[in-house]
Amino acid sequence: MDERIYEFTRRQHSLVTREQLLSLGLTDRQVDYLLQSGRLRRFHRGVYVLPGVAASWHQRLMAACLAVGAGAAVSHRAAAALWGLDGPFRGLIEVAGERLDETRPKGVITHRSTDLGPAYVTERLGIPVTSPARTLLDLGAVTSQAVLDRALDDALARGLAEWEDLLAVLAELARRGRRGVGKLRRSLAERTGVPESVLEAEFQRLIRRFNLPEPVYQYELFDESGEFVARIDAAYPALRLAVELDGASTRVGRHALFYDTDRQNRIVAQGFLPIRYTWKAIVGLPEKTASELQRAIGRRRSELGVATAA
Repeated sequence: MDERIYEFTRRQHSLVTREQLLSLGLTDRQVDYLLQSGRLRRFHRGVYVLPGVAASWHQRLMAACLAVGAGAAVSHRAAAALWGLDGPFRGLIEVAGERLDETRPKGVITHRSTDLGPAYVTERLGIPVTSPARTLLDLGAVTSQAVLDRALDDALARGLAEWEDLLAVLAELARRGRRGVGKLRRSLAERTGVPESVLEAEFQRLIRRFNLPEPVYQYELFDESGEFVARIDAAYPALRLAVELDGASTRVGRHALFYDTDRQNRIVAQGFLPIRYTWKAIVGLPEKTASELQRAIGRRRSELGVATAA
């Protein structure tokens, strides 16, 4: 029986719970005997540690998760520290879980969460922890904008979080009144270097979210003689409306300015009205951008006498 107990403690930073001991076939009386005889020591209510084992921050994190119960995970600032993100996070014990009404371990900062599904929880050093993207969203609820910006830049630079992961978290968890959403959206909106494909995906999401007419993506424009003019990010051909998305580009300097100006002039020469949107406009100000695009579509319909945007 001792070997089976040690198997639990080996995987859990020298910790074991009463529930786990009972699952091995021990009785409550036997568990009490292990405590009274000093073979186990109480850490939190229902959570025990092997005697003589040096305490550590990682052990305290694991103990907090075990104490809160199934589905609990290190979160917020403690999760940022566990991922090694840049910021003043080290030393805190912070856990999210659903069963907080049952137990709130002493010395542990707890957050009630009903949406910690498998998509948002992973393991690091054997400890349940929120994913880097979910950690950054939660971090916005408990830190300043400047602190979140530092952590976000670090996560992106080290490849811990991808643009797609962060945008998916915003899309799935953003709701009116949810803390952290606004700060993460502002942080993302201010970042440069976003891949073109990610920007286009966000624009498509904006179109669907606000029920705007669906444009033709990557529309190839030709002149009257059949010569290729330009590939437009999103176009409403019937309205002669071209939407250009300004994402990351390898073109820099005076040549880039000439290229972009010449390209836009050629599009205008074909009777298209160009509209440009940046990453900040699409991600940081989606309501404003959707409203502007809706008005532009309405005006073009009126000017050209076209009933549809297709």
